[in-house]
Amino acid sequence: MGKLGWLSFGIVAALGGGAYTFYDMAVNRHNTVNLPEGKKSKEQLEKEKKRAAIIETAKVWVSDIPHETLTVDSYDGLKLVADLIPAETPTEDTIILVHGFRASGYKDFGAMLKFYHRLGLNILLVDDRGHGRSEGKYICYGWNDHFDVMKWIDLLCERYSDNAKIFLHGVSMGAATVMMVAGEKLPRQVKGVIEDCGYTTANEQFDHVLKSIFSITWGKPFIAAARTIALQLAKFDFNDCNSLKALAKTRLPFLFIHGSKDNFVPTEMVYRNYNACSSTKKTLQIIEGAGHAESYLVNTKLYEKVVTEFIDELR
Repeated sequence: MGKLGWLSFGIVAALGGGAYTFYDMAVNRHNTVNLPEGKKSKEQLEKEKKRAAIIETAKVWVSDIPHETLTVDSYDGLKLVADLIPAETPTEDTIILVHGFRASGYKDFGAMLKFYHRLGLNILLVDDRGHGRSEGKYICYGWNDHFDVMKWIDLLCERYSDNAKIFLHGVSMGAATVMMVAGEKLPRQVKGVIEDCGYTTANEQFDHVLKSIFSITWGKPFIAAARTIALQLAKFDFNDCNSLKALAKTRLPFLFIHGSKDNFVPTEMVYRNYNACSSTKKTLQIIEGAGHAESYLVNTKLYEKVVTEFIDELR
């Protein structure tokens, strides 16, 4: 093999190795690669400490009140798990809470649980496939997951009457998931969707992460190669993970929320999601000063106000 041949082989090998590393980090449940964090600031450490305390407080609160663990089988044979926390006053109105990438319901929604309980809603706190108690080897960026949420919707429709009102609320990857759900034909019990800091497409989000965290400005070849790996191993297509296409098909009322200082899912994405949404009833709320998935904690009063107004109008 000549020098050119060896160079070509080296380039292909480097691309393949890099693509698998990216795939492993992004898709495999038990990944072997951690995102580089660098030295954490005092502010970051304080935020993590506060978040950990919120999670533990929420778990204790749920354990002390009546609740039940529910399961459904996914379309591809996985057992999915969720906690159903009934409202204090019996009701059929329920909100499904869908968490984000490598997170949990308690991490992304722990601070909100008492708020939704005060609103008089049942709370279905799900573990996404590939997370927590739910089965699954792969993280699927909202595509496979949105079929899972539809399974939870069907379960609630079977459990309650035709008069039940179902709402969806997702954060980050969970927000992309509920946006994809909104593009499907759904039971009439589904009344509205709240998305908080969701991305436009998985491919655009991957490209942003490679640029902003890894300083890789030519990441598209890695993403394309990782897509091929995901198609073969995880059996889903990055190209299907597209909030914009789903929003163009929805007629459901929507509340879009995003932090003005979100550097992980850039704030500009929410404007594109909002503009893509074909619903005649949609609201956009930017939370000033909030980073990624921080909007509720940064301005709890405003967050609760816009969510309460959105839900009350639809109940």
